[in-house]
Amino acid sequence: MASQDLGRVLRILGAGAAIAGAYIVGECIYVRLVTPRLPPAGGERKKERGPVKLYVAGDSVASGCGIEAHDMACAGVHADAFGEELAVGVSYEVYGKIGYTTRQIQKLCEDKLPRGEGKRPDIIMISTGVNDIITLSSSAKFRRNLEGLLDTVDELTESHSLVIMLGIPPMGMFTALPPLLQLICGWRARHFDAIMGDVCSSRVR
Repeated sequence: MASQDLGRVLRILGAGAAIAGAYIVGECIYVRLVTPRLPPAGGERKKERGPVKLYVAGDSVASGCGIEAHDMACAGVHADAFGEELAVGVSYEVYGKIGYTTRQIQKLCEDKLPRGEGKRPDIIMISTGVNDIITLSSSAKFRRNLEGLLDTVDELTESHSLVIMLGIPPMGMFTALPPLLQLICGWRARHFDAIMGDVCSSRVR
């Protein structure tokens, strides 16, 4: 292929990629504008139930988006499950923010995570990833931010807490997304979830 032809092909491919990128960004903006914004769970975000301490941080899943109360949302349901398994009461504390990315959740943990002997949580549960996908974060950036988040949690707890990362939901099934975004976000959700699994497995001691 002549150099002029190769240059023409590259320009066409570049223009196509730019158009596709602009379309995806436009679709993401549209979805954020038209999707109903449900409030976080109501009621107490901190509840004393027993000696074991559960701390829940992250995005809309952690905040109990659309759920009436935290007792029925992520924190309360898992506190009940841990309590049943351990045969002991499990207290919980929630710091979730709708729309937060992994980097923002790291800052949230830096500001809010209880620390020190007798205060640090026994179990830390983190939900993240969906907003990194929606804001078109690269896989390399997501991995870097996820490692930074876990480094921060380990440092603040002196590696004494059990850390549980919730998997990224199947975004390809999100009915609020147009069909093309369902396809793209579904693939990215699986890819980011695999990155999360890789990062977590590399830190198992």
